Amino acid sequence: MSVTRRATCVFCGGTPVNREHVFPRWMSRALRNRGAKQFILGMKGVTYRSGEINLTVRQFCESCNSGWMAALERATQPILAPMLLNTDLQVLSEEDQATLATWAYKTALVLMAHEHPGSLPDRWFETFYRERQPIGGVYLGTYGGERRQGRYNVQAGTFTPTGATPPTEPNLFVARFSVFKPVFTVVGYLGGSKVGVNDRSIRESFYRLSPPDRDTVEWPHPVQIDDETIDAGIPVDQTLDMD
Repeated sequence: MSVTRRATCVFCGGTPVNREHVFPRWMSRALRNRGAKQFILGMKGVTYRSGEINLTVRQFCESCNSGWMAALERATQPILAPMLLNTDLQVLSEEDQATLATWAYKTALVLMAHEHPGSLPDRWFETFYRERQPIGGVYLGTYGGERRQGRYNVQAGTFTPTGATPPTEPNLFVARFSVFKPVFTVVGYLGGSKVGVNDRSIRESFYRLSPPDRDTVEWPHPVQIDDETIDAGIPVDQTLDMD
């Protein structure tokens, strides 16, 4: 499952572009090692079943794919892999939180490129490529249901602070995706103002990884997330308010 390729890399402008997995291949291997034989991935009522998590996009160059993106996967794997099908206590340090937040933000951007190519201006990708850190908020929760699968919901929109001129292009995107037990919510915002998240499910059942608000996080979250919350996603027009 892939989308039309670009002529140049959406991150750095380099060529040629090649295929990038939205969810890395190490994740499929880790899940198989824990007994998973079939992977179910779905969005908006569409479900894909296969022997691996094979969601790909052709919008990134070999230099990015095998360089900083691969390095981020290597840093993330030892933190995230034990969390995929387990709910044993795992204490996440500030460095762990920063790594997971950066990985989740990158994954959310890649999901946007897969599901809605061209919906975000290139400056979103260029800014992340330059800064290598989330631009907005990243949150981590725990799935408490019985489905052994991943779900995702991503969309772009606009946010206009009180008294400001409405933007002429998307300055906001929201993503919620589960990778079996861990659930990530990403709210990207390029407006420059300090904003907060106006979503009850985030306040009650997610830890904020970025910007961090605690030295350590004890995962799993005590308030676990049900199927309805994951499938609902986040209404893009009700996401932000002034902090």
